[in-house]
Amino acid sequence: MNNTPSTVLLVDDHRLFREGLALLLRSQPGVGWIHEAGTIDEALAFVGVAPPVGMILLDIALPGVDGLAGMARLQQAYAGIPILVLSGSEDPAHKQLALGQGAAGFVEKSASGEEIGEAILRVWRGDRVFPPIPEAESTGLTPRQEEVLHYLCEGLSNKAIARQLLLSENTVRVHVSAILALLGATSRTEAVVAAHRRGWIR
Repeated sequence: MNNTPSTVLLVDDHRLFREGLALLLRSQPGVGWIHEAGTIDEALAFVGVAPPVGMILLDIALPGVDGLAGMARLQQAYAGIPILVLSGSEDPAHKQLALGQGAAGFVEKSASGEEIGEAILRVWRGDRVFPPIPEAESTGLTPRQEEVLHYLCEGLSNKAIARQLLLSENTVRVHVSAILALLGATSRTEAVVAAHRRGWIR
């Protein structure tokens, strides 16, 4: 990390946690300014504001658009700026999603102030900071069902999946039913959530 004071954008809707984290940030060498936001829209309002943002701390659970869903908007608005994801959840799926979406790091809110401070410094230095992510469970799916699950998680309809895989729509429907049964899901949405939680989707 260089010695030039930098600006941190802190995005968290819990005021007390945000204020506590802001105090921690001010104790870190190199932190010059802290912009605070409670939503993704509020965070985007700092685009172009001087001094420019040098790092983003992003909570997952935000009102309106959540942190993971809004990360792409922040990445587009603050191109090249590292994002350290904060989470009150220990769900491995959230870590995997943050990693897959290009976050620079992931730290749980239950971590100590020292651990959070260390994660901030490492990300600032250009490191990637992720706690261990458990190995994915064996899916029990056939290779074709894994392909169907991939497109299912992208939100494609049975008809669209059939076009992608050159299958009949009825065949896709059978595969989807088998996937739902293996995951214990009653809907496509439940299946996608369960697949991410188990680490079946990378």
